[in-house]
Amino acid sequence: LPLETLALEIEGEAWTLATRHSLLYPTPLLKTLARPGTGGILPADAEIPNIIAMDTRFMASTGVGEGTQLTLSGRLLLAAAMGTANWPTIDMPLSYPRTVAYQDNVAAALGVQVDGSLVGTLGYRVDVDAWVLPMSEGKWALEAKGTLPWRPSEHFTAQLSGTAVVGEYPYGTNWHLLPGFDLIWGW
Repeated sequence: LPLETLALEIEGEAWTLATRHSLLYPTPLLKTLARPGTGGILPADAEIPNIIAMDTRFMASTGVGEGTQLTLSGRLLLAAAMGTANWPTIDMPLSYPRTVAYQDNVAAALGVQVDGSLVGTLGYRVDVDAWVLPMSEGKWALEAKGTLPWRPSEHFTAQLSGTAVVGEYPYGTNWHLLPGFDLIWGW
């Protein structure tokens, strides 16, 4: 749960730079996931400590042709746990690199994203994120996502996506393919 998000954006002639800084308290969410039955991702008897985390992101974007945007990004997650802890890692694609910092204090990612227009209101986005998990049993993860967003109006977007994840988990290296479909309304 983000407690505070601070953002800064600087526009230049060639690049737009942005940062985002969040202070997180993920303990209530993790305790909600520690239950038997539906929604129970962690064991019901898991001991979740009080965790304070900081999520810092840096982004630099530039145009690389007509209607195409290139974004380079970096992300650093730092966390500190206070109290008794006894809970397993969440060994699931996309979740593992984002939550393992709550146990092992640090996770970092570098990314590249390309956005553009295909035809009319149909666009594309391709992004790749490489995670480094230096204090964890699983040391790395690579996530590649392709998205086709269709935006017929300013207030509605439908998008079809696919994400490929390959990474090292505490039990070994594994890969996953995850489909996605989103309907997004805005006001």
